[in-house]
Amino acid sequence: MRRVLLNALALCLIPVLMQPAFADACRDEIVALYSGGAMDDDARGPHHIEMTNYAADGTMTERHVGQVISGTHYTLYSEVSKNAVLYVRTDIWYKSGGPDGPWGNHQEITAVRADDLRRQLAEKAASVSEAECLGQQEEDGKTYTVYRWRVFTETLEEYGGGVNGARHEAWVDPETGTLAMRKDSEVVTPWKKEADGSTVVTRFDYDDSITILPPE
Repeated sequence: MRRVLLNALALCLIPVLMQPAFADACRDEIVALYSGGAMDDDARGPHHIEMTNYAADGTMTERHVGQVISGTHYTLYSEVSKNAVLYVRTDIWYKSGGPDGPWGNHQEITAVRADDLRRQLAEKAASVSEAECLGQQEEDGKTYTVYRWRVFTETLEEYGGGVNGARHEAWVDPETGTLAMRKDSEVVTPWKKEADGSTVVTRFDYDDSITILPPE
């Protein structure tokens, strides 16, 4: 009887002992996404982007659409405010009133932005916590590998300082390793220090033919 009890106790302990190892392996898998994987912005190919913001009650509050080549080379248009921005490395143009109007105000920034984006990427990878590897799930008839975790980064003092953080949920195409969808919740920023229950759903549609040129 004693041996039976000991064997039963051992079987009960196995899942408990495995949990830390599984959590560490899951965190390592998520951290690896930031190095040439689905969460590495520098490794992501040209793509169409759709970002939809939802309030805590599920109401859509904002929707941005655009095209992205890199973190310093993209265009983004707000369907709510009708404003748009165009980044081409260190040059920025703005327009308002709709997508078909001319680009107006021009601003030039320093190249530190690209360095800051790389720093933030490394910070995010190092800060991964509450890692969850949720396995495969379906969305619109396709199967994706799903991960969930929390990150934070520090904003440089020249940009005002403060903490940015969120809980990410990434839906990764298991065939290509590319990010298909990201859901951000519990978002905090230097100007929003408490999460308000809102979420942002970003969808990625890859297209190598995308080109983004400065206005003439």
